Amino acid sequence: MAIECEAIRFVNVPDGNVRIIDAHAPNSTCVSVTWTGLPEEKSQGALQGYKILYKATSVESPYKAFVTYGAVTSVLIKDLRPSTQYILMVFAFNVYGDGRHSQPVNVTTQGNSALMFTGRGSFVYQAAYWAITDGEVTAVLRQVTKTTNSIQLEGLEAFTVYVVQVKVVGMNGTAGHIWGQAKISTDEAVGFFFSVPSAGPKITAVHNTSSTSIFIKWKPIPKDKTRGILLGYKLAFAEAGSQRPTFLTASSNATSAEAIDLEKFSIYVIVIQGYTRRGTGIASYVRSNTGEDVPSRPPGNVTAFANGTGVIRVTWIPVEAEFVHGILRGYKVRFKELAQTSALDWITETVGSSVNYIELSGLKPQTTYEVQVSAFTIRDGNYSESVIATTLKGPLSHPQNVTAHSTSPTSITVNWNRVIVAEVINASLCYLVQWTEDGNGVERNATANTTSYVITDLRMATEYNVCVATVHNAVISEFSSKVLVRTQDLQVPSSPPENVFVRTTNHSDLQITWSRVPSSAAHSVVIGYHVRVARENGKEIAIATCPFRANTSLSNLTVYQNYCVAVAAFSRRGIGPVSLRKCAVVDDGAICPPPQQLIVRNVTATNASLKLVYDGACVNASFVTGYRVTYSSSANRSQLEIPDARSTSVFLQNLMPNTTYQVEIMVLTLNGKDSVPSEPMQFITKES
Repeated sequence: MAIECEAIRFVNVPDGNVRIIDAHAPNSTCVSVTWTGLPEEKSQGALQGYKILYKATSVESPYKAFVTYGAVTSVLIKDLRPSTQYILMVFAFNVYGDGRHSQPVNVTTQGNSALMFTGRGSFVYQAAYWAITDGEVTAVLRQVTKTTNSIQLEGLEAFTVYVVQVKVVGMNGTAGHIWGQAKISTDEAVGFFFSVPSAGPKITAVHNTSSTSIFIKWKPIPKDKTRGILLGYKLAFAEAGSQRPTFLTASSNATSAEAIDLEKFSIYVIVIQGYTRRGTGIASYVRSNTGEDVPSRPPGNVTAFANGTGVIRVTWIPVEAEFVHGILRGYKVRFKELAQTSALDWITETVGSSVNYIELSGLKPQTTYEVQVSAFTIRDGNYSESVIATTLKGPLSHPQNVTAHSTSPTSITVNWNRVIVAEVINASLCYLVQWTEDGNGVERNATANTTSYVITDLRMATEYNVCVATVHNAVISEFSSKVLVRTQDLQVPSSPPENVFVRTTNHSDLQITWSRVPSSAAHSVVIGYHVRVARENGKEIAIATCPFRANTSLSNLTVYQNYCVAVAAFSRRGIGPVSLRKCAVVDDGAICPPPQQLIVRNVTATNASLKLVYDGACVNASFVTGYRVTYSSSANRSQLEIPDARSTSVFLQNLMPNTTYQVEIMVLTLNGKDSVPSEPMQFITKES
């Protein structure tokens, strides 16, 4: 029979005995116990503390427990009965449970006694005592007879140091000299060696004050938890992963501290503990981080070189994370002509944090430039040392008419026109073909000595951006515009349809025609064509047609819109390459409506201002090129053309005073078919 077990967890309690090395009764109601600490290897995990069990041997009663926390190995058990024998045992405990107890020991409390001090002689004594505090002190006076040489002080504060002073007082009441003075602690008087605080200070605030400092604030440990005279607080600031914390000590009255000279923009675990003469007590923990700073190093290995006419390409090695000291937000590249000396001449360009190059364009030809690079977080870091680069003395053009098509699922053929360079030696002219997988961004390059190149080892059914540059005498021209091409899927057409033609047949229809893909490029039976029609607003419409048709039409289109068309053949296995886009504006036979709103204002004797708002359909396609304003009186007729379609006001000048004018406005369009005039509007100029 099979037995299935899961998630069995073995829990270990402390393995080992502690040994009581001292147990005595310092007075009638207390017992002091001291034991050996449990070795760390025996604790079976984080040691929580110790438990002391005790009970009177003379009666049948359950054990009582006294619990200590941390590394304390000595306690004072109070509130016991005088002249009574007690049995005691000690054992360690962790989060899982209690360990084995020590050998039991017996100890008997003393008879009734009290905290005493003793004087000498047979005179009348006067005793004064007060606590040592930071505030105002009031002495308490007690008198004893000359036959008594001791007194019991009661109602004292625990864990407090008192000053006791005895004077000899004359029988006639006159004050005598000081007989003696002593300092004594209420717990030291009964032989108790101080313990450690049983609670940590309560942390109330923590925040960074700079990139290298952290401020912490806390509430004091309650007096009943100090378990001794609190000497102060110990703080440790430990950087995550570091073995060298920063330690601070604060006085017992302190409630805040600040650590300085910390690492920039680093996370710290902060530990704070109160301590007495016995040692440190329970710790309080909090996490915080230092503030953000600027990078302490500039980018490395900065290079700059001419990369075409008026272009310098700058590259660098990013700043290592340990020197950033914050959140890297990017890089700044500044440049100026080497001959310029003013700090105001610098021109700065910014790129993102993941970029390590930039092309500075629009520069003067045959000019030497100085370039520097810096990284920045919340503020700018230091710039690198200057590098020098000189732009080309003359233009070097890139290849024209770059085309690319997939010849197999893993290859693309690229073709372009030959570049003619005056006085060029053929051996010194070549071409640099560059391709990038769309969406990946990893550039790859190859050199070609002819006007054609086959890119191989590509991924199947993947889009690539391809461009070509001219290389002459180690100088690289600008790259041509990128051509987007998709490698074939298995058995998909490898060439796009050619001779794509788009024309308008009336004011709202488009006629689209193309040439079929040759069978040599189909790789399987072409079952149709996808016609991709994109409006000016970017919305795309896909239309599938049968393989025996090489044309289609679109009807009821929006007038004055610019439509762009591209065609691709498809088989049962996928879609082939897409043709070049052809565009046309749907406007044939349409006339734009005139402006509907015309307002006349600011009329004087010879001038008037017109405000127009055009909300006709033509404005949607930016088809309006301007306006023609006609204004006439009974004696004169004038026209004013406004060549800016964005104009919203017209200013008419040189009018006749006290004359009635009629104004009309027409819309001017790209196709030369002006709109009908607007509704006429009249106004009267003022008297001279």
